[in-house]
Amino acid sequence: MNTGIPLYEGDGHFHRPATPSLLQDGATARATKRTPLTTEALVSIELQARRLRAATIQTMLARFYDWIGQRSREVLRGRAEAYLGRSTDVADLERRMRLIERPERMRIFG
Repeated sequence: MNTGIPLYEGDGHFHRPATPSLLQDGATARATKRTPLTTEALVSIELQARRLRAATIQTMLARFYDWIGQRSREVLRGRAEAYLGRSTDVADLERRMRLIERPERMRIFG
C-alpha cells in the first residue's frame, strides 16, 4: 500500500498520512524529490505550450467560422423558402426561382 499519496477518508477532504517518511524507504524518498529544470528545458516547454495554444485557437476559430457560415446559409435558405412560398402560381414560382439562382439578385430577400 502506497501511503505517500493523499487518502480520502469519506469526509470530503483529502488527508496526508501522518508519518509518510517512516513508511518509505530511503531510495523511494530520494527518487520522489524533484530536480530543478534547466533554462533550456523551460524554454522548450514554453515553446511547446505556445504551439499547442496557437493550434487550439486556430482550430476553435475555424470551427466558429464554419458555425457562422452554416447559420447564415440557414437564414438565407429560410428567406428563400419564404419568398418562394409567397408565389401565386407556377409561372410566378419559376420566375422567383430564376431570380434566386442569380447571385446578383440575392438582395431581394432582405
